[in-house]
Amino acid sequence: FSGLDKDKCYSVSGFDEFFYGDELMNAGIKVSLSNLALCVPEYLTKLFVIEEVVCKY
Repeated sequence: FSGLDKDKCYSVSGFDEFFYGDELMNAGIKVSLSNLALCVPEYLTKLFVIEEVVCKY
């Protein structure tokens, strides 16, 4: 897992909807290199687990 693909969709723990990679990147989310956890610096130590999902239109 090297990072987010802006054109792919991802589920994020704690949220019902899915997000495009570019939305997550625009929100300032940085992907940790160790696993599928996202760290959002603005929210200090809050971690979100993400999974790639099939986009639902």
